[in-house]
Amino acid sequence: MGWFGFNGGSIGNLATDNLGMILFNTHLGGSAGALGALLFMTVRKQSVLLSKTVNASIAGLVSITAGVAHFSPLAAVIVGFAGGIFYCIGVYFLDRLQLDDVVGAVSVHGISGIWGTLAVALFPHDAFSIKALLVQCLGVASCFLWAFPLAFIIFKLLDKVLGIRFC
Repeated sequence: MGWFGFNGGSIGNLATDNLGMILFNTHLGGSAGALGALLFMTVRKQSVLLSKTVNASIAGLVSITAGVAHFSPLAAVIVGFAGGIFYCIGVYFLDRLQLDDVVGAVSVHGISGIWGTLAVALFPHDAFSIKALLVQCLGVASCFLWAFPLAFIIFKLLDKVLGIRFC
């Protein structure tokens, strides 16, 4: 429920005429994320897990947040659906790399967030442009180049000072 306040409240001017569409797209994105994961798990003949389904719903919400005010309802469904699938793929690859992400936060917010950021350029409200896609790619790269090294340094320092458990 908090996502409705987040997406609806972040538009700044609540008197805007597209608040209803923003809230509708928010609902569609989250629902489609769960459906994408359910379909993905079923097609791959995996156990359908409630935890993955709920996380995929959040991944769908993360995916549509960047463009929620500009996506059509169909685009919100496609972006949220793909976000749920990208979440499942992300969990699979992190497990294969033996990287511990117990709650799936990297897949939910990182991988689905990247997808949603790129989707802003892939599902534009006007005309598609390579320039817009490159700008979104630059934004993704900038966030990664800031967050990853900084987090790495902080966790290395915490490990040296306090000791962090590594399996």
